[in-house]
Amino acid sequence: MKKFLKKFFHKKRDRKIKHAILVIIPLMIVAAVIGINEGLKDMTPAVELPVEPELFVEGLMFDEALFAKVSDEGEVTFLEEPIYKRGEAVHFALMNVREFQKGEDGKHWLDMSIEVRNAEGEVELFKEHSLGEGKFELENNTAPSPSGVFVGAPDLQAGTYIMYLTIYDKIGGGKIRQKGVFEFSEESIVRRVGF
Repeated sequence: MKKFLKKFFHKKRDRKIKHAILVIIPLMIVAAVIGINEGLKDMTPAVELPVEPELFVEGLMFDEALFAKVSDEGEVTFLEEPIYKRGEAVHFALMNVREFQKGEDGKHWLDMSIEVRNAEGEVELFKEHSLGEGKFELENNTAPSPSGVFVGAPDLQAGTYIMYLTIYDKIGGGKIRQKGVFEFSEESIVRRVGF
């Protein structure tokens, strides 16, 4: 290539052309490619991704978040790997939520919301005010294990799900939102009601 260029560009005037071919034109090509890429970015359709709820701990404290299974006899088993059969109840608890404020009636006023999303971010469940009236007398201003429960239908798609649990102190203004990731296996159960 060098021999060709020396033969082809033998005069001073031709050196300017050589400079243009070897330096300026490649720079122009690079600039054009960058411009095309930037233009393509502008043409990319805007896809709205689901917004993940913000997690927070404000004014309340807790020890840990755990998944559990509860037997028909009421026995609680905490899970290291939260994998459930479809149709099985998913329990997600915040342990020892404390620093609740008492009202003038000597009671604490709690509220809780539960949200479950699938792997694509689609909401499978959203439930507010899941504690009913939410007035309790809590020992040491502590709720031992407030928990959200989600029972997926037996035909629900197997895969990964996220549960968001939000707990509010309606008197003191504190609040906590935490999330836990769990799975529904391919296996499903159908609960039968007997007489």
